[in-house]
Amino acid sequence: MTRPLIQKTGTGKRGRKTKEESAYIDRAVSFGCLLTYLKTGISGTPAAWHHQRTGTGAGCIAKHEDGIALSPYYHDQSGEAFHVMGRKAWEAHHGYTEKQLVEMTKEMFKGLAHSANGGVG
Repeated sequence: MTRPLIQKTGTGKRGRKTKEESAYIDRAVSFGCLLTYLKTGISGTPAAWHHQRTGTGAGCIAKHEDGIALSPYYHDQSGEAFHVMGRKAWEAHHGYTEKQLVEMTKEMFKGLAHSANGGVG
């Protein structure tokens, strides 16, 4: 099966983010780490955008909107981090797949007007 490549619209591998993509990512990151929220109920933790790797194929990259807000602890700076453990071990350890978290993020933040609590409440 051939996977479609992302059409670049600017600089960088993914092209430039549209205003809508930037607003969506900003809402999700402002809300905080999704995994911390699911585990503790605490929102507002510092987070960075993790682009989905599942299903992108070797050498391909996900669209800007296909991602998750993750704290540095769960993203790349601890023994429980995605980029330290690898996807399969990370998913088994935390109990959520990367795809599940991407879909949760889309359900929570896609198309919502920006609000003080990230559009969730």
